[in-house]
Amino acid sequence: WLSEYATAYMRLSAAYFGAKNKEIGYEYLEKAFALAKQYHSIPDGTALALGNPILYGDTKAIKNDDSIILRNGKSLANFQGISEFDPCIAQIMEAKSGWEWFNSVRNEDRYLAILENAKKLIE
Repeated sequence: WLSEYATAYMRLSAAYFGAKNKEIGYEYLEKAFALAKQYHSIPDGTALALGNPILYGDTKAIKNDDSIILRNGKSLANFQGISEFDPCIAQIMEAKSGWEWFNSVRNEDRYLAILENAKKLIE
């Protein structure tokens, strides 16, 4: 869920920048980066719990793979969208189309510093 929350925080950040509320925009951008950093620190192939076993039955998604592992240990493939989402916030921050809400801060030192650190995550 780290990747899902990182993406949600990116959207909130963009919305606040678009609404000219820079401080809250930066707050959510920094939260998105922190979650993306945590997600990227997990090695590829790691089995990730989806959450509460009552809801998910101990199903685990494999990071950067399209498979899941069921409670009985059986592996199922082709579950794209569950396990291969990568919160590449650098791409979002640099996108010229679709993310115009960032335009008001794209040249600010604080924004550029976060962008530079986000790029380092994917090197």
